[in-house]
Amino acid sequence: MEDMGVLRELFTEHALLPITERNNRYQAELTEPRSPETRVEIIGLPADSLILKVDRFPDPGSLFKGSQGECKRADFAIISEERRKIVYIEIKFSTGSAREISHQLAGAHCVLTYCREVASVFWKRKGILEGYDERYVVVSRLSMNKKRTREHRSISHDSWETPLRVQRPGRLQYNHLAGA
Repeated sequence: MEDMGVLRELFTEHALLPITERNNRYQAELTEPRSPETRVEIIGLPADSLILKVDRFPDPGSLFKGSQGECKRADFAIISEERRKIVYIEIKFSTGSAREISHQLAGAHCVLTYCREVASVFWKRKGILEGYDERYVVVSRLSMNKKRTREHRSISHDSWETPLRVQRPGRLQYNHLAGA
């Protein structure tokens, strides 16, 4: 069984965001969980994409103190076996500190690391999601004002400490977020 097959067996339907097809192109609408009217459309998704609602993972606050940000999680992870990419996305309706955002993106990475281990132990699948490039994205200041999309590019967005920052998006291209 391929990686995506195992992941589709592993996750409940409530943990996955639906992907729609329009004109042979795949897309999804991401919403800020604490502000459902805040929406971001991702277009051009690979056909095999799976979008995990990372914030659905149970709050680790009953186990960890949270003093170093270890209880935080970003909102979504887009996984594509075909492209061998994982794109972590945090949607910020309000402003957040760089440190807080970094903790959220790192927390999402930790959730996927846990899922890898679960698949390894219970599905006997060693190496699931290994060798995937990881990208980190923060989408912020989502207002209805008609302003151009602004982007703050770091040198590379392959670390939770240097995410791609996108402001006021309407639609976002998957290839842009994945660094393809």
